[in-house]
Amino acid sequence: MTREYFYTIDERGRLLHDTTEITDRTVLRQFFRRLKLNTSGRHSAYPYVSPCGPEMNFVRAADTPIVFRRLVDETSLEYAAGLQQPFRADELRFSPEGILYHRAPVGGFGRLDRDLAIGLGADLQRWGPYYALKSEGTLCVIAPLEDDERYRLIRPRADNACVGCGGAHPDGLGLSFLWDGKDRNVYSWLHPDIRMQGKEGWMHGGFAALLLDEVMGKALSANEMRGAPTARLEVSYRRPVPIGSQIMLRASFRKREDRKFFVRGELRDVSADGEGLLLAEGEGLFIRPRGSA
Repeated sequence: MTREYFYTIDERGRLLHDTTEITDRTVLRQFFRRLKLNTSGRHSAYPYVSPCGPEMNFVRAADTPIVFRRLVDETSLEYAAGLQQPFRADELRFSPEGILYHRAPVGGFGRLDRDLAIGLGADLQRWGPYYALKSEGTLCVIAPLEDDERYRLIRPRADNACVGCGGAHPDGLGLSFLWDGKDRNVYSWLHPDIRMQGKEGWMHGGFAALLLDEVMGKALSANEMRGAPTARLEVSYRRPVPIGSQIMLRASFRKREDRKFFVRGELRDVSADGEGLLLAEGEGLFIRPRGSA
């Protein structure tokens, strides 16, 4: 006969039987290694189980069954008496309350303990309506825990060596973009650093052109209009771009004439407010080669 026991995992990842915390590391490792979804059809208030021989341990969680407590060597997240999950910045998520999560072996995503989240705080920054983690000179955007039908995140592809939006360029910007299905614009945000400097304290004008070309190209692809290289880019420089300021890129598709696509883009300094100060704007013409699909 199977003996049944009932456990709770609190918001800090502590395993409780009634009100007693289980602290034996060997027991904890075995318990969490065996943790899985409850498919027994019994005790639906306990979504997880951890079988142990003739015993069935039913488990419920205050938030998530896995709570990560420590980042080890920048490569692994530790939970439950030394068990580890590989850490990837692009597998972080945030809740509407601003709580950080990471993909976990059980339960989809595991909560980051308060102290761990605070430790990452120095490398976190706002990225439009989302957050981003600064890692090795580039921003890795953190998507929301629950999908938002309004937005679609466009991340750098690992096989793309584009200096602006690729993930394979060793010195690239690694830009991510956000498609807003409501206003049908594409956005990105960044803080220009010393790599982009021209005159001391200001971003080189060539980077403004590069950024406009990138965001306008993404406006085309977000509208399912791919395969049209830049034919003409006209840039109007309104103000110098300060190094270290928060810059918003925005582009919108304007019209199509057969193989020709017209797009408008702009750069704004949003350090002080959401709409921001116009720094540069551009008009782009993109032409799909003859014979292309």
